Amino acid sequence: MNSELVRIFNENDIIVSEDVELNDIDPFYLLKFLKENNISFVDSEVLERIKLELYNKNQNEFEVNSPQLSTFSGSAEEWSALLSDRYDRLRRILSSNYKIPVSAIGNLKEIGNVNVIGIIGEVKEKDGSFLFELEDPTGSVYCITNEEFLIRDAVVLVKGKFTGKFIMADEIVYPNSFKAERSKSNFDGYGAFISDIHVGSKLFAREEFSRFIKWINGEIEEYKEIASKIRYLFILGDAVDGVGVYPDQQEEIETTDVKSEYAMLANYLSKIRKDVKIFMIPGNHDSSHNALPQPPVSKEFAAPLYQIPNLILLYNPSFLTLKQPSIKVTLYHGNSIHYYVDNYPKFAKMTREDIASILKILLMTRHLAPSFGSAQVLPSKKDYLIIDEVPDILGIGDTHKAFITTYKNTIILNSGCWQYKTKYMAKFNIEPDLGKVPLVNLSDFDYTILDFSNEKIKIFEEGINIKVK
Repeated sequence: MNSELVRIFNENDIIVSEDVELNDIDPFYLLKFLKENNISFVDSEVLERIKLELYNKNQNEFEVNSPQLSTFSGSAEEWSALLSDRYDRLRRILSSNYKIPVSAIGNLKEIGNVNVIGIIGEVKEKDGSFLFELEDPTGSVYCITNEEFLIRDAVVLVKGKFTGKFIMADEIVYPNSFKAERSKSNFDGYGAFISDIHVGSKLFAREEFSRFIKWINGEIEEYKEIASKIRYLFILGDAVDGVGVYPDQQEEIETTDVKSEYAMLANYLSKIRKDVKIFMIPGNHDSSHNALPQPPVSKEFAAPLYQIPNLILLYNPSFLTLKQPSIKVTLYHGNSIHYYVDNYPKFAKMTREDIASILKILLMTRHLAPSFGSAQVLPSKKDYLIIDEVPDILGIGDTHKAFITTYKNTIILNSGCWQYKTKYMAKFNIEPDLGKVPLVNLSDFDYTILDFSNEKIKIFEEGINIKVK
């Protein structure tokens, strides 16, 4: 331990034995813990007990809504049950948000004003207007609207006039998200969001990622106070590059053994100080099936990860509740994003603003893959992609872009990447935002993005508070 730290501990009447190594715990966090618990002497044995106590304390810091999955046959009955669950739950959200009488589509008979809730089906343009089918469990009806932007398969409330054959829609209402403005808490800590590390790729940004780990461990001066207050690290998928994920990938990976990739990843993550709780979900490059909900990578492929005491492996997606402070965080790799880029011309350039606007769609529809085919899903009886409770933070990875902004008081963010441009990225004109880390102050929800792509760490201004279309 360096002389400066010894001096600081001595000034606080705490004696630290010469055999103590503080490489994996923040010394200032330790100092705070020692003072709160009236501990005046620390040797290596005491330090290990403190680490264990901090770890056990952290086990009660969060709750996660994990899916209860069974085996599937892919039968029509299973898909029907999934669709019924989606409709019923989103209908309840709409009914709760907009307390108005609603008619079943199958009961529409009299001409006049109506309110109906259904699933948007096929959409066609006709004479400058848009014709779409709306279906509920009792039947279907065609609606006509001037609204061009319609989300296929979304559950919506349609207000309009029934003509006897179709509905002239005056308003199309999505479930949407309504989050009250947050009040400041006494919690003194930050959450950091990263994704798309791609360990195992020849283009993995080792130097930059190592710089981030040194920073979070308090070994770099820039923004050191923020680093000391990092309490949670969220890893939003594609932690390794995988094998056989895209054409000619073998030319750009260091090994064809995915177990070696996870061993390398574990070597990096194990260096992060132990008072930081790490939550990690998989992505499409990880070694678990891609259908959602996607399970954590198994011990069979990633045994070393299971040896890291402060690492929690979760499903993609995961709906997480931090208890101190009381914050809801939705973690999602972003599997459905490319569908909306490919199928809606307004998002075709896949800018940061485009991706943020797609996240707005997910919150508007209260579903992480609202259009069938936008992501592979399992035919479970319950739809695990519904956003039942509006999150304080919605974070995604996948796109290799970095931004942070808000939509109706929910922070939405994309966490950049740690991989230089691959041939596959070049083919699709993707310019990666390398080494960009969104940070959220969990006390007042102030946020920023730090850029670790150069030796001098700086704020990534162009990714902050971008406009949502």
